[in-house]
Amino acid sequence: MKIEYSNERQVSNMPFQTVAKAVDWIIHHEMDANRTDISRIEYALNLLGNPQENLPVIHFTGTNGKGSTTAFTRELLMSQGLKVASFTSPHIVKINERIQFDGQYIPDDALLKYTNLIYRVNQELEGKKLGSLRFFEIMTVMSALYFNEVQPDVCLIEVGIGGLLDNTNVYDGQIAVITNIGLDHTELLGNTRREIAYQKAGIIKQNAKVVTGRITDEGALEEIDKAVESHNATLYAYDTNYQASDISIDLDKLTHFTFKNTDLELDLMIQMLGHYQVDNASVAIQTALLWLDIAGIDIDFDRFKESLKNTFWAARLERLNDSPLVYIDGAHNVLGLESLKEALTDYFSDKEVSILYAGLTKKDQEAHLNLLATYPVKEVVLTEFDFIGEVLSIDDAHEVVEDQDTAVHFSDTDNWQVYLDEFLENKTEKDMLVITGSLYFVSQVRNYLK
Repeated sequence: MKIEYSNERQVSNMPFQTVAKAVDWIIHHEMDANRTDISRIEYALNLLGNPQENLPVIHFTGTNGKGSTTAFTRELLMSQGLKVASFTSPHIVKINERIQFDGQYIPDDALLKYTNLIYRVNQELEGKKLGSLRFFEIMTVMSALYFNEVQPDVCLIEVGIGGLLDNTNVYDGQIAVITNIGLDHTELLGNTRREIAYQKAGIIKQNAKVVTGRITDEGALEEIDKAVESHNATLYAYDTNYQASDISIDLDKLTHFTFKNTDLELDLMIQMLGHYQVDNASVAIQTALLWLDIAGIDIDFDRFKESLKNTFWAARLERLNDSPLVYIDGAHNVLGLESLKEALTDYFSDKEVSILYAGLTKKDQEAHLNLLATYPVKEVVLTEFDFIGEVLSIDDAHEVVEDQDTAVHFSDTDNWQVYLDEFLENKTEKDMLVITGSLYFVSQVRNYLK
């Protein structure tokens, strides 16, 4: 059975008449168990005529930095006149932001149309052994349908988890990007960096170009090299084929650096905070240069540099208040928390910093809390938030840190909104608050403040 879809915006006899009802179904419909392969989404896309095929794709994976690297790449390519689509996760403000075209969210009418179409696909799947589509499968299918309709010059596709078995691996990436390799989602990807690298290198396709970021683990590098060789791909590695140097921070907290590869040298700056964002920007620059070369486009370097400087990515050391300073940062794993610690040392050593933290039990919270105990801050405030998943309780968090011999004071609040309001009302310019942990928590805080 093939399920036909039309480019007409109006669809008769739709099960969902409003976007709100469509989004509610996407998020809350009854879903079958996770699968260990991508056969279900492949079957669903085949029913729809495989809209993901023959699209120009750059595929992004990595333990951290995927979102920022995708954002940098998007702005760089758009600055050269390309029509750029992107599929990213999670969303911070609304579900539409996961699927974008030229920096604009997928319109509500398109989201509604595709949800009604995917609902029909789901009905077909429910009667089969494969079972119904899960949330991320639905969004991936929707991205393919939308991108097939708008026909961008390039699609930037961000992996959900891993790579080899991730639903986005239905896309055929002409460039595969691996930002870094760290220990996260070990229950799914493996307990070593080598095992995780094997999964992430699974996005490398035949004859592709491969861009890797700052990866130093020998086992991880060996797995990536194997995948590159077996697919007759071409590797562009950080510190071998390109690099960033001469990193400095000015009084406006703009980060300056020099990018070099075998062909050129550029003096650049970014507004996103953290030396790790220089790594992400460098990966994006190398990726964009490769794509522009493939497309045969002469680069306007003034626009190229300006787009890099203006790139912004929500909830990644994002400033939400000036006096006192309030930042949010979705540092939801060890690598992210290490990067946040480095940024606090580099940029805010003159501030009295407090941390407001909430996390999920599926993450390695013992490692997270032990790392927070080494932060250059005066206090870590533990809290909880409303979420459908397993939220780390304040009591369990205290059990981890109660024996810590540290200068950092751990306290708690059972109402983060009240704590935040009081901080904004009572603190001075010397004080600073960073809200971090789960991206779901950080997005709730962002929506509350904005």
